[in-house]
Amino acid sequence: MVKEELLAFGALLLMYICSFAVGKEASIIAGFVLGVYLVFRASELAVEGLDKLALKIGISKHLAGVISSIASILPETLIALFLIMKASAETIETAVLSTIIAAGLNVFLLGVFILILGSKKGAIKVSYTAIEHESELIRSTIVVCFLITLMGLVEDCEGYLPQGIGIFLLLVYAAYIINMVSKTPLKKSLEKEVSSRKIALLIALGFGGVIVGSKLVSDLGEYAVHTLNLSPALAALILAIFGTIPENGIAIIGALKGHLELGLANLLAGITQCILIVLGIVALFTPIPLDGYIVFQLASVAGVLWLVNKAILDDNQLTLEEGVFIVLLQTLVLVLFEELRI
Repeated sequence: MVKEELLAFGALLLMYICSFAVGKEASIIAGFVLGVYLVFRASELAVEGLDKLALKIGISKHLAGVISSIASILPETLIALFLIMKASAETIETAVLSTIIAAGLNVFLLGVFILILGSKKGAIKVSYTAIEHESELIRSTIVVCFLITLMGLVEDCEGYLPQGIGIFLLLVYAAYIINMVSKTPLKKSLEKEVSSRKIALLIALGFGGVIVGSKLVSDLGEYAVHTLNLSPALAALILAIFGTIPENGIAIIGALKGHLELGLANLLAGITQCILIVLGIVALFTPIPLDGYIVFQLASVAGVLWLVNKAILDDNQLTLEEGVFIVLLQTLVLVLFEELRI
């Protein structure tokens, strides 16, 4: 398996190097393919390393899953940061939109997750204690989206979210982590001990690969906006789809292997993290334009999050019908967004 991975990486790297002889467009496309591969594979290494580190320290598997999910949004965070470093209005809007659209894609995948498992089991049982902290965080995220949307509407979708305001979004998530840690007693894992050297290697390779891969993916975003003249909205949609591959892949694969609560927690965490962490970090470095695209996406995320939270808490389960509603509503959001873009 390792040999096959090395061969695949070597082939993609060789293709990328050779593409420079063809031209800039070829190198951008080849770099994007290599970047997506690096982001996906390296994210798995980073998540595995952090997961083993968390269990070695002695925290619960649920908290370890939350920490791993934070690592899985690293690609979106870095792609957004690399884009705002380009310092143009179009790439900044692309960065912000790709972050919010990624949250919407996580909602869509949550609906698919419910459909797949609901068709087999009829309903997904969810204990309140398993998602208690996530439910509180979802409510906070809804309020954040609502307040920013309200500000955009008051300013007729022509204003900006002030630079530095992202600290409040990050503080909301930090409070959630602190609250969870304080209520989770340390417990030594019963699994086989993993050496610190192996954990450090996994984390180093994982984060290094994600950083390089995210830079290559973000280059396509700049090229699409400035050279191909794609709208920031369309470029953001493309980047969001590829940027969310690691977290969604990990959640779906884990769910299919029987880790239902972990898969559900990862998908829910991915939605809130896109808003509170990724958007919060972006807002630390640049004012965020509150135009029609962004205000619409924030409003839709708030609405669908309310629906998801209500669906879980009303009877402590997610049914097949609720999965259908979530998929249909998120599809409607994407269709309306496309109409708005046109």
